[in-house]
Amino acid sequence: MVHAAATIRTAAEAFKIHHTTLSCRLLGKTTERHGRPTALSVSKETDLVGYISVLSTWGFPATTFEILHLVKNMLDRCRLVTDHVVNNFPGTEWASVFLTPNTTECLGMLLKCIEKHP
Repeated sequence: MVHAAATIRTAAEAFKIHHTTLSCRLLGKTTERHGRPTALSVSKETDLVGYISVLSTWGFPATTFEILHLVKNMLDRCRLVTDHVVNNFPGTEWASVFLTPNTTECLGMLLKCIEKHP
C-alpha cells in the first residue's frame, strides 16, 4: 500500500505503472483517441441499437442496408456532415465495424424475431 505522502515514482514502482503515466493522470492530461473522430456519439449509437431492437421486436429484423439508411437519417436529422461519407450514407465497411461490438445484442434481437415468427 502506498502512503498519501508517497512520491509519484514510488507509487509507480509499487503499482508497476510507468511514472509518466501516473503523473499525467494526476495532472488530468489525457490523450485523444487515435484515428478519425466518430460521426455518431455513443448516445447516438445506443439510439441506433435501440431502433434496430424495436424493428426486431416488431418482427422486422434490420438488414445492413436498412441500418445504413437509419444512420443516414440520423446524420441528416442532426445536420451532421462528415467528409469521409458521401451524402451522409456510410458504406458496408462502416456497418461491419458498427456491428462488430454490437454483434451479441443484434444477434439476440434476430433470434427473438425468429422465435416469434417461425
